[in-house]
Amino acid sequence: IKEEWWISTLGVLPEYRRRGIARELLQHSIQDFKTRGAKRAFLSVISENLPARNFYLKSGFVEFTGDIEMEHSGTQVDEPTLPSGYREKIMKRFDGQTKFALADKITPANVKQFAPLEEKDFYTGFLMRLVTPIIDRAEGVKHLNFVYYNATGEIIARMGIILRIREGGIVHAFLRTVPGHTALCDFLFQKILHIAGQENPDCRIVMSLPDWQEEALHTAKQAGFIRKVEYRSMAIDLKE
Repeated sequence: IKEEWWISTLGVLPEYRRRGIARELLQHSIQDFKTRGAKRAFLSVISENLPARNFYLKSGFVEFTGDIEMEHSGTQVDEPTLPSGYREKIMKRFDGQTKFALADKITPANVKQFAPLEEKDFYTGFLMRLVTPIIDRAEGVKHLNFVYYNATGEIIARMGIILRIREGGIVHAFLRTVPGHTALCDFLFQKILHIAGQENPDCRIVMSLPDWQEEALHTAKQAGFIRKVEYRSMAIDLKE
């Protein structure tokens, strides 16, 4: 039994709106989830789509987090120097233990309440690990991953970047940090720009940051990243 379900799309043609069709579709979907043993349902909606957000809120959904898509046109910057007091280590792509350790450390309690973290979800299955290099070659990308520790060995941040091995396309970046490490956060964004500028100078850089990574969002803006769109994550408890 799958306990968590996602509503990917709910739409009604303009000429048929304001007839209660959307509400009927939503209620039918939720009832179907319940009969299948679901305990919670999720959906994502664009922040600026206030009619949709209000509709879901009135239907019993609760907003619990958001993701902000950001973009940089790319630029050439010098290689930054790692601030003192930190240690950088190349991270294996499928290092689920490290990914979970940082996520568990920084994810706010209210987010965990709706989307509990399970360590098994951070690991990649054996078969997928075998076919992933083939998929990468087909898509023309390569992955670089780094993890950062403080002087006492505590995990502080991790950063990843998906580069192009062919012309064209987009560079994807990932970053998560423990709050209160402004100098390191600035270094990480400069490193992203440096690597992308060296490897893929003509590519745009895109990344997604949760709204609770406030320090990273502020530093991203200072580094020249532009906010493109924000998605609000919503959930409804289906347990009787």
